[in-house]
Amino acid sequence: EEQHWAYNCKDAVITFEVWQVLNGLIDKFNLREQYNFQMSLFQPVLRMMLRGVRVDTKLRNELNFSLEDELVKRQKFVNEAVGHDININSPKQLQELFYEELGMSIINKRSTGRPTTDDDALKKFALREPILKPLVSRINECRSIKTFLSNFVQAELGPDKRLRCSFNPAGTETFRFNSSTDAFGSGTNLQNVPRGEEENEGTFTLPKIRRMFIPDQGYVLYDADLAGADAQVVAWEAGDTILKQMFRERVKIHAENAKLIYKGSAGADGKREPYYTRAKMGVHATNYGASARTVAAAIGVTVAEAEEFQRIWFSAHPQIKSWHHAV
Repeated sequence: EEQHWAYNCKDAVITFEVWQVLNGLIDKFNLREQYNFQMSLFQPVLRMMLRGVRVDTKLRNELNFSLEDELVKRQKFVNEAVGHDININSPKQLQELFYEELGMSIINKRSTGRPTTDDDALKKFALREPILKPLVSRINECRSIKTFLSNFVQAELGPDKRLRCSFNPAGTETFRFNSSTDAFGSGTNLQNVPRGEEENEGTFTLPKIRRMFIPDQGYVLYDADLAGADAQVVAWEAGDTILKQMFRERVKIHAENAKLIYKGSAGADGKREPYYTRAKMGVHATNYGASARTVAAAIGVTVAEAEEFQRIWFSAHPQIKSWHHAV
């Protein structure tokens, strides 16, 4: 116990000594306003962490059973397809399967330069050898289901059956929070709960996991978002007179962009899918400097199609290209 008390005292004293130095640096780098803003968030964020969110435990159990069942089906398909049991969470076993047993050309991860079987690599395998597409699809589905289960459906609840997380207001350089399990190892990252989709015409898709979170008695949950905020920032930062006028006239900006890029394919109102979503995602990515290759992967088109997408966009809005250069 004496050892623990000594550790506790050192933790408090040394942290204070560090703060004395850092506090002077805050003024030296003219960051006092930002520091005060971050510190002002401490109490409200602590209240959020302590309160947690109510969970529909009945639905949670149903999701757990259904997803476990779907996982077993897909694992069985994968085992039968390759002729032996395989752990799809093992990069070593997947590399042995694709590179040694199936003889696929090795794909190296850009960041490490080493062979990989990540999601992007699996997509390339399916494009190179279409016969592998069902196998790749099941492996990807298994991965997604496992993530859904471990990160959300099976995340440990508090004693009061509420789900919590630890928010860190200074967790990023951009003033976004980050979040993780709480100090006691329960909960999950509540900032990145995926939308999911309902089952559609007999084909399996991940469920709408957000239905699991329910409001307390007398309260409601709602989703608030600024209309076209990112696109408006780009328009004004780049000084794009056309886009600024469109925003002043309150047109449906993503629909207009879809009509610009895909012409009649997007429909008279510009909302025909998949063109509307492709235009929205592709324009956002392009505005923030994504390459044609990155855009192609994000919206599911070829690199040549993504290059044409960007050519049309920059031709119509050259100020954005100039803004890129300026930045």
